[in-house]
Amino acid sequence: MSSRVYAYLTVSGFSCEPNAITALVGLPMARLGLSGDRTRGDRLVTENTWSSQPPVPPGEEQPDYYVSAILDHIATRSAELTNFLRSHSSGINCVGEFRRINGGFHMSQELVSRCASLGLWLDFDLYNFTMQDER
Repeated sequence: MSSRVYAYLTVSGFSCEPNAITALVGLPMARLGLSGDRTRGDRLVTENTWSSQPPVPPGEEQPDYYVSAILDHIATRSAELTNFLRSHSSGINCVGEFRRINGGFHMSQELVSRCASLGLWLDFDLYNFTMQDER
């Protein structure tokens, strides 16, 4: 099995309707957690959280490709989106399921600077699997 990598935008702490975020961001919503809801693990959701679908189809194995795609998408949207992201807990979740030993990635100074200029945090969920894990 090959590696699988993707990233998506997340916004937390908002009080508007989730559909307003979907319209503002311009990406389909993938997940929504509303304050007071319970997660699949029965954890209490303490603040509203909206997450997008990735802006590009899968295929790349480098998380920086997906982070760049999200930042490029944000750059095509109105300044209202940038202001909204800066005024909420907003960031990019990166997920990597690496099917090789020592799977890794690089985030350039420019890429990290672009995230910082928007006030976006970066979150990484990385899983390394080897042939032994497949048995």
